[in-house]
Amino acid sequence: MSDADPNARIAALARENRILRRRLERASDNRAQLELIKDKDRELLKTIYLEMVEQRALIDRVLTLSPVAIGWKDATGTYLGCNLAYASLLGASSPDEVVGRRDDTLVPPALAAILTRGDELPLAGLVCEAVEVLIPTPTGSIRTWLCSKVPLPSDGDSSPGVLAQYHDITAQKAAEAELLEAHEQLEATLSTLPDVLLELEGVGRILKLHIGEDSALWPTLKRGRGRELAGLLPPEAAASFFTAMRRADAQGSVQGRVFSLPDGKGGTQWFELSATSKGRREDRRYVVLVRDISSRVRAEEESRRMESELLHRQKLESLGVLAGGIAHDFNNILTTILGNANLALEETAPDTSVHTCLQGIELGSKRAAELCDQLLAYTGKGHFSVRSIDLSELVRETLTLFNLGISKKAQIALDLEHDLPTVIGDRSQLQQVILNLVVNASDALGESPGTIALRTRMTHLAQGRALSPTPLHRGDYLVLQVQDTGSGMSPETLDRIFDPFFTTKFTGRGLGLAATLGIVGRHLGGIEVASSPGQGTTFSVYLPAADTQHASPRPPESAAVGVHPLSGKVLLADDEDMVRRVTERMLRRMGLEVITASDGGEAVERFRQDPDGFSVVLLDLTMPRLGGVEALEIIQSLRPDIPSILSSGFSTAYTSERFHSLGISGFLHKPYTLEQVQTLLRRVLTLP
Repeated sequence: MSDADPNARIAALARENRILRRRLERASDNRAQLELIKDKDRELLKTIYLEMVEQRALIDRVLTLSPVAIGWKDATGTYLGCNLAYASLLGASSPDEVVGRRDDTLVPPALAAILTRGDELPLAGLVCEAVEVLIPTPTGSIRTWLCSKVPLPSDGDSSPGVLAQYHDITAQKAAEAELLEAHEQLEATLSTLPDVLLELEGVGRILKLHIGEDSALWPTLKRGRGRELAGLLPPEAAASFFTAMRRADAQGSVQGRVFSLPDGKGGTQWFELSATSKGRREDRRYVVLVRDISSRVRAEEESRRMESELLHRQKLESLGVLAGGIAHDFNNILTTILGNANLALEETAPDTSVHTCLQGIELGSKRAAELCDQLLAYTGKGHFSVRSIDLSELVRETLTLFNLGISKKAQIALDLEHDLPTVIGDRSQLQQVILNLVVNASDALGESPGTIALRTRMTHLAQGRALSPTPLHRGDYLVLQVQDTGSGMSPETLDRIFDPFFTTKFTGRGLGLAATLGIVGRHLGGIEVASSPGQGTTFSVYLPAADTQHASPRPPESAAVGVHPLSGKVLLADDEDMVRRVTERMLRRMGLEVITASDGGEAVERFRQDPDGFSVVLLDLTMPRLGGVEALEIIQSLRPDIPSILSSGFSTAYTSERFHSLGISGFLHKPYTLEQVQTLLRRVLTLP
């Protein structure tokens, strides 16, 4: 198509016009889109800006409220910013007073040196690890801060700055110091306590151990840390620990588990442990406290021994009261029998069968009286004549006189020391002690050959010793030992050997050792017995040693006297009718006038009627309504010079010691004979 064709030119222009119009329309749409995009961007930027403002405000609030002092500065040391805590650290009232200034313009040089110390590390791109620094406050106190510094990133090519943080740990350090002091005090306390404290694992391995060198467990556990109990303790002791740990698992804690260990000296040490569990089951730990209770155990054993000894003494006292009562009453009966036999013998011819029978009655009564004397010896109320005694010589004399009662198969071995101090006591009663012990040793041998060893020696007790029947005080004692090689005794038999009427012999009466105990107690001594089955028996008798100058001379023996007439008036008082009647017959047989009374009250009434008419009063010690002592005191108040005689089934020594102050003229021990009554009355009435 040529340029001269107008239609073609018009068509082409029309197409260009349409294209241009479409382009314009598209451009118009793009501008609208652009405006829309610009609006959206503006909203987004606004939102972002607002959020940034809020974040900045939040950061400012966090920095303001944070107890951690935070400050940042550039490479020249000029502060770019800080929070309120940091400003306060510098002594400023607000961060505005800090920004744009250096440390040396804010604080004294010494504090500035502290604040800038370590800045070189962040400036070199390194981190300054936390260190403790001491910073004075405006009030003059010193506080401890934990300081850390890191590099502060910068824009462009400039060097990094310093971001510093200071944590006030003053309270923490004070708490740590208190905790350390408490720990040191606890360690000091644990080191002084006799108890042992352990922390254990479940298998019994010792994690912690507190033990003093004076602890009884020190030799066993001193190197126990890290080791297991099973390798340190005997199986029984280790088992006690594990049992306590298992119970602590179930109950949380357990107390009072007891175990023992040999003390290396032949004895036993006793321990009590308490255990508490802590931690989870898979990581369970046990805190165990071990206490030495050996002293407590020994004290309890001593208390039980003393209690047993007290019960034994109470039993002996009760038996003594019973035996004494029996002997007293039996002596009253024997007084009647023996007195009537004496009177009948005086009235019969010696060559008659009746006279012989009466002699048998008299002999039997005296043998029965000897049996009563054994009972009274057990109670400590038997006959007692005090004198000085050579114990070794008494042993030889006794064996010479009474060796017929010893088994022919027994060999006697003597080890008697010479020049021993004397013993103050009753010769016949101590002789009875020796005889009883030797006969008892002979019986222990039975039909088997054996040895009976007798020893005497002197010993000094540095401290008291609890023996039967009398606890011994410290001092010098003579010891008589009687040892046999017989069958020995079981503990059950040993507990009862001194009981009256207890015997292991078919023909025994069970009074020999009972009387021995009473006699030794009467002499303020004690008996120690050692015996076990198959090992024989040893009796050790302790008697107080005394100088010979304290001994009393042996009284002369009374000569036999017949019935000779006496004169005078006698007041006789006894509550036993049979005793009163036979004694009255004895007195009348002697030619005396007799006024009788059945008790002390009646005796006083009879005496009041004629105080000057009586030559002597004879009163039984134990009577109803008014006893012999009380009656005698009233009678003596009426007439102080009246001769007086007391009578009792108990011994002369027992009563004379109690009533010596009464000034009695004599004492009649029941059962008494006609001859004894006449001899005493003749002496009291001062007749030739």
